[in-house]
Amino acid sequence: MANLISPGVSVTVTDESFFIPAAASTVPLLFIATEDEKLQSDGLTPAAGTYEYDVIRTITSRKQLLELYGTPNFLSDSSGNQFHGDARNEYGLFTAYNFLGIGDRIFIIRANVNLNDDIIDVRALWNSKVQDATLLLENLAQEFINEFNNINGYIPGDASSGYQEANLTNPILETDLVGAPAATYDFQINIDGVGVQTINVVLAGGETMLDLLNIINTNLVGASVTIDTGDLRFTSDSAGTSSTIAISAGLVLDLFAALVNPFFQFDTAVQGAILFKETVTTSELISLANEATSAELTSSGLTSTAIFDSFSFKTLEDEFYDDATASPLDVYAAGYDQPASGTYIGFNGYVADWAANSMGALVLDEFLPSEAGNLFIATADDFQYTKEFKNGISLGANDAARRVAITTALQASVNSNQEIRSENFEFNLVAAPGYHEVADELVALSTDIGEEAFVLSDTPFDMTSAQTVAWSNTTGRQTNRNIAYYYPHSLASNIDGQNVFVPATSTALRTIAYSDETAELWFAPAGTRRGLVTGVSDVGYVSGQLGSPTTFEALHLNQGQRDDLYKYFTNINPITFFPGRGIIVWGQKTSSPDASAMDRINVVRLIMYIRRQLRKNTMSFVFEPNDQLTRDNLKAMVDGFLGDLIVRRGLYDAVTISDESNNTPDRIDRNELYIDVALKPVKAAEFIYIPIRVVNTGADI
Repeated sequence: MANLISPGVSVTVTDESFFIPAAASTVPLLFIATEDEKLQSDGLTPAAGTYEYDVIRTITSRKQLLELYGTPNFLSDSSGNQFHGDARNEYGLFTAYNFLGIGDRIFIIRANVNLNDDIIDVRALWNSKVQDATLLLENLAQEFINEFNNINGYIPGDASSGYQEANLTNPILETDLVGAPAATYDFQINIDGVGVQTINVVLAGGETMLDLLNIINTNLVGASVTIDTGDLRFTSDSAGTSSTIAISAGLVLDLFAALVNPFFQFDTAVQGAILFKETVTTSELISLANEATSAELTSSGLTSTAIFDSFSFKTLEDEFYDDATASPLDVYAAGYDQPASGTYIGFNGYVADWAANSMGALVLDEFLPSEAGNLFIATADDFQYTKEFKNGISLGANDAARRVAITTALQASVNSNQEIRSENFEFNLVAAPGYHEVADELVALSTDIGEEAFVLSDTPFDMTSAQTVAWSNTTGRQTNRNIAYYYPHSLASNIDGQNVFVPATSTALRTIAYSDETAELWFAPAGTRRGLVTGVSDVGYVSGQLGSPTTFEALHLNQGQRDDLYKYFTNINPITFFPGRGIIVWGQKTSSPDASAMDRINVVRLIMYIRRQLRKNTMSFVFEPNDQLTRDNLKAMVDGFLGDLIVRRGLYDAVTISDESNNTPDRIDRNELYIDVALKPVKAAEFIYIPIRVVNTGADI
């Protein structure tokens, strides 16, 4: 309060009207896998989300989802037989689409894996990338040459001479070459087909390189003579002492190797001319080729996204740019079941064996930009027909191996993404639909964010009810109060109208979203009122060999099967069909290893909701005076919040304490403020007993 010096009025306002606002009830986070670089339904527009990975996307509509990731893809053979349960189907994308029919916001993170390992499709994508990289390589080579010439001051001269004329004001050419004192030099130049020529040069001192070039050029016999592979020597007679310096290589400008690039050649046909740099060396070419595949050329210029990055086969890049392939790789351009049609010898091998690959004669250290591009294309074209390419792009030889590759990528996305663990994103459900192998990573994520998100997970696709119960007692399932499993799976209609097999998490997530829309998140998302399943035509599992055409086996769980799944501590929530009622989620147990209030989904989600709301909304009391007034204000806010939950049937009762009894002097001295909360969560009536007594007509009832 302001101190008054003279009579007056000072008014202050103390805000004690704290309350905890409502929050969104259903915001899931999905980790998904899709094909690389898909197109939208128009077949032309890129689906931008499939060109990236480990990026957190906020999706608010089905339209936005399809624009980012395209139509969910499910595999089938040429006869239309579905590959039900195949690891390469886009289960997560379908689940997101299914959820957005009811929910209005979802977070999605795409893993760094390409579900399309069809070799024809990947070759088409490979060739598209190679064309992009080739264009970029040629541009980089030309930019490299232009930059070099610009730095050294060389400009085009007489094009008809085949050479480029040096800029006579170039500081390099005007550098003092010999220096004082005056000296006499005998240049002995061995020219093929001509013999040794001796050129006597008398310098007064202070001459430049250009002076020396002019003298040599004037005294050479035959204007058409070019200096080839002979030795270049000169003898110094200054001060009466003779010394001979031998310069290796036949190019005149090798004499000045410390000042100019060895690619410059002295031209005897043009006075004072120097070859304008128009090629790159082998090492420069390989460096530029690597650069061309580590950046992407787009309509807006270069991006930092690697051209080949989305292919998910780094070993192929290593092979493609191998400096010295240990042994040639067989090329099967006519098919892998046919004899080898040639060999692939690595990028450097092609550089060294240019003529042998029908690319024409070439000086190995003189690559024009166009020649560099042609070489790149030729190398890439052969490589795509090697078995190493085929094996590198394959997710695996069978469905089990493919699942390992896909789940490894999903696990990496969960474990490595630190941004999703920040306070910038708030979600309360999390899943990796179709991949129960990722459950342990998702539970760890829930723990990392303070147990404020509940995990939904699947059971294996190809198991009967009894097999699923047996599986639940293995290390394949997680036993934790923050995760729930569902069985069986569903048959649903995809966007293209095809009936496809989708995981139980897809059904569970949509059902929970419906329950939250029609009631509160602490109501059980099960039963005929809130657990009625929509968007699916049947429930069951898969029979047959996964990774090939399989059969959907409808399964309508009977009472015994439901009991077996739901009993302690199997704790798997049945999804079943009741005649006249429809398909219903008929369970809401968590996978808690203990029998307690926390073994039910509605209670765990209620506690998660309370935890998050109290954490966020009590921050305004941090750094306030640690006295009873602050405690009373804090208690009043928490009591109001919990009282509202009692009214809204989330709690039977609640009590809070924040006074001297739990805020002892020691705690106050540690700058700590405690508010103890005791809750009685509302339990769902899952087991209804109706005892019936039959009595005589005259009995008193």
